[in-house]
Amino acid sequence: DGFHLGQTLINDYGRPYAEGFNNVTGLSAFAVAGPLSLFFRGEYQKTPRTTPYPASVLQAIDGFEDSTSPLSNGTPDINRFRLLDSAVALTVKNFQISFGKQSLWLGPGTGGPFLFSDNAEPIPMLRIDQISAVYIPGISRVLGMMRSEFGLGRLSGQHWIFSGGRLFGPNISDQPFLHVEKISFKPTSNFEFGMGISAVFGGPGIPITWRNFFNTFTILGNSTALPGTRQDPGDRRSTADFTYRLPHLRNWVTLYGDSLVEDEVSPIGSSRPSLRLGLYLPKVPELPKLDLRMESVYTDAPHTVFVGNVYDNGRFRSGYTNFGQIMGSWIGRAGKGGQGWATYWFSPQSTLQLMYRRQQVDAKFLKGGGLNDFGIKGEYSPRSQLSLQGFIQYETWKFPILSPRTESDVTVSLQLTFYPHWNSEIAGH
Repeated sequence: DGFHLGQTLINDYGRPYAEGFNNVTGLSAFAVAGPLSLFFRGEYQKTPRTTPYPASVLQAIDGFEDSTSPLSNGTPDINRFRLLDSAVALTVKNFQISFGKQSLWLGPGTGGPFLFSDNAEPIPMLRIDQISAVYIPGISRVLGMMRSEFGLGRLSGQHWIFSGGRLFGPNISDQPFLHVEKISFKPTSNFEFGMGISAVFGGPGIPITWRNFFNTFTILGNSTALPGTRQDPGDRRSTADFTYRLPHLRNWVTLYGDSLVEDEVSPIGSSRPSLRLGLYLPKVPELPKLDLRMESVYTDAPHTVFVGNVYDNGRFRSGYTNFGQIMGSWIGRAGKGGQGWATYWFSPQSTLQLMYRRQQVDAKFLKGGGLNDFGIKGEYSPRSQLSLQGFIQYETWKFPILSPRTESDVTVSLQLTFYPHWNSEIAGH
């Protein structure tokens, strides 16, 4: 439960997992005919049942969240077919307009951007993506070439929504909508920066109108309005990020960062931003086939409004989630931690990677806790049509609300991917 505690597996498109044998068998394909294109990715998912939290844990979550009722998070055996990234697209000049179930990755690095990542299941979305950067007269003389992205979609799995003095849930048919935008500039060949916004809006009691839609963009949307009233602009957040290849080390070191604020115009100048910083070394002296990446991240800013306010909202009590999984960073609502990767490239298709992840949750947030993950992943392609991948992860965790002792688990994954000559892909693990 990444919205409250932590996740063993992250950035996996919201796939279900549980103790025991899990299976994913899928097919992906891509077709192009002039300006039209179609991409499809569907998979069969099989997962054992999961045990729900004890009643004491559910009651503690209920008391912390306020205005909701505890719901069992246990699930029966899962045997289902699920679409992931599947859409039809039309290219018009420098824009691609696509509609279907889609995921986004709106930020630098590998760990997971604040604004939107593939940590949750893709959502049905209308997307307008600028294919390549363009020159804007006047602006580009200072800020460089510009590129933009826009998405409008609808969420699923929101259980509790507060509107008009009433709490709707847990079975909500009128699920809220989400829009997300990102704009990036590249003043030099070594420096790029971007800004993004997203808003969750609509749902029970507040119809989807042009006025309500535009209200989420403007300062006229009163962020101090009571949640669920007509003046409530929705659940809004803003990000700013950058990527910079360091002077005298252009080919050796890249510094990047990502920042987030809730209900503020921009993280720049804010006293309470969440931050993620990373370093990427594409090669190491004397070991040119080895690359290193390190990231640190936190959402427990010292001047935050209240503990756990990141990805939270007074109206949308299920937070910034789709089917219960955070759509942004795995670090969660009141956490700090980091990740590290060391990858050795035997060839462009064959690699060996060591990885580490740490998460620490503020003790004021559901009694806190933390986890440590140690992993190794290898990929080998004996020929161009076949890829084999193996992954082993050892995790230790301690969340006092769940267990007073330090617990551990092991994840082992095997994946076989076959690429037929006709350029479709069949994958299973």
